[in-house]
Amino acid sequence: MSKETNIVRNGIARPFANQERVLRQWKRVHLDSAEERKFLAEYGVGKPLYTTFDSPDIPPLPVTIATAASLLRSVALDLSYQAQSAALRSEGDWVTVWRGAVAYWYWGVRMSQRWHLHALNEYQRGERKQRLSMLMLHEVGFVLSSCIALGWIELADEMARKTLKALKDELFSDAGDYGHRRAQYFVLRLIADWKGYTFPWPKFALDEPSYNYLVAHWRESAPDYLETALLAACDRHTHEARADTSVASFDFGDFDYQYYPFEILTVLRLRKIHGLSVPRLDHPLMRTPLGELPESQPLYQDALLEAVVAQARREFSDL
Repeated sequence: MSKETNIVRNGIARPFANQERVLRQWKRVHLDSAEERKFLAEYGVGKPLYTTFDSPDIPPLPVTIATAASLLRSVALDLSYQAQSAALRSEGDWVTVWRGAVAYWYWGVRMSQRWHLHALNEYQRGERKQRLSMLMLHEVGFVLSSCIALGWIELADEMARKTLKALKDELFSDAGDYGHRRAQYFVLRLIADWKGYTFPWPKFALDEPSYNYLVAHWRESAPDYLETALLAACDRHTHEARADTSVASFDFGDFDYQYYPFEILTVLRLRKIHGLSVPRLDHPLMRTPLGELPESQPLYQDALLEAVVAQARREFSDL
């Protein structure tokens, strides 16, 4: 432990190195997104669509931006599995597929955030009986960092500002004592420090010494304990890379997060943007292609995604 910083290296979690086991488990739950793509294509051309239910007492409901957001995230999950599997097995051009995954995820989250704001306004006007708080901070932190790692800075900043507002509006289900999403708050704290945003962070978001050191010193040219703090954060990632249980939640429980060090890549990208040195970290988490900071990538576009976003903007022009 560094006496000056209270940074502690906890070492690497024992089960962490077994990537093939995780990939086999992931494959068992992976779903192809062909049907979701077909549905999104119809949504994108403005075709009237309805969600039907098994119960005859519930009438069909028109498909809205909220449904489209969920479908976009399903496509993103499919692409994420393809990209990360290829990366961990060093197979093919995984970055191109990864760009698609992050883009679909980004717009899925943006659209979901906009729908929640709409629902909040309805609730405040007395037009909705129940307050809707179903956004997931663990997902938003991952998407924000993924955008930053790819060099999509403007997109990340836009989402970060909307996320801070959504946190103030209490639109997240896992942002408080239930989730204790320290890594996701860490990403937001880095962006806030970078951009000069202020926010009343919860106490638990400030109790990880390695994160605190990195927020305080990331923009310095040669901080004394930069590598130590980053390696401690890598260690923490391996210990938090396990599924939530009924009594505990973990920052990197989803398969998409377990081997992707998004919070570390955020620090490295921000330093690179500022012309600062980017240390090479000798850690199992950073030894796969997923742990390498890529060159800044062009924004991903395809006809389906463009059509869906355009249609969503017909519902909400300020998306």
